[in-house]
Amino acid sequence: APAARAAGGHDAVTARSGEEAITALGRRRFDLIVCDWKMPGLSGAPFYEHLAAIDPVSAERIVFMSGDVMNDALQEFIARHNKVCLPKPFPIAEFQALVSARISGEAAAST
Repeated sequence: APAARAAGGHDAVTARSGEEAITALGRRRFDLIVCDWKMPGLSGAPFYEHLAAIDPVSAERIVFMSGDVMNDALQEFIARHNKVCLPKPFPIAEFQALVSARISGEAAAST
């Protein structure tokens, strides 16, 4: 999984599939996981369920994004699990604000 410096100074690691993301999550802990609802292979809901079973702490750090936010299954899932879903396309400033808020909230919760 390639790493890069993302806007705001955060390190970003990308995965091309849910399976690749699970492998990366087995190697290290991330402050935030941004997951597309529709991915090749292990997609949004199954990815979350798998992660929640093996690493509930990381599962709490997931934020979803989707171009299909009117999807009933997505809406029900987001409500049931109390998750955030950014509608694509989204302004980069909105994404950066969400990342900053989530990471600073995580830091405040761990102190």
